[in-house]
Amino acid sequence: MSDILKNMSAPPRSEVAFRQEQLKKYVAFNPLRLSRLLVESNYKDDLSKSTKQYVEDNPDIIKNIKKPTGYMIAEYVELTGDKYTKALNDKLDVYKYVECTDLELIILVLCSTVGDLYIPDRPLSFEKTKFNKVLLFAEEEVNS
Repeated sequence: MSDILKNMSAPPRSEVAFRQEQLKKYVAFNPLRLSRLLVESNYKDDLSKSTKQYVEDNPDIIKNIKKPTGYMIAEYVELTGDKYTKALNDKLDVYKYVECTDLELIILVLCSTVGDLYIPDRPLSFEKTKFNKVLLFAEEEVNS
């Protein structure tokens, strides 16, 4: 036992190198993408109001869409503006992800979250804070 303690006080003889790797691929639910898709659908108002109006105009989206069925916890990147910036791209480049381009699925997921937790079958809510971060969920959870 004393030999081990003596060796621990000696200078290190070896070097440890490690690499962090992402074990899963993510699906990004991006409010900026949502904004662009709503503009294409002629909803140009405030994002929260536009989203609510879109849902009111299309009440069957919740029934017709294939949505994630389980609870999911997201990785997230906070937005600092209303457009893509180099800083946002640098933050997102940390992740391997595909961006969701399905307008109704983006609305469903963003509006069914509390913080970074997706709750299935939660009534949709449209607070402005829901649209100030990009949520990244594991692809296999989104598609389950």
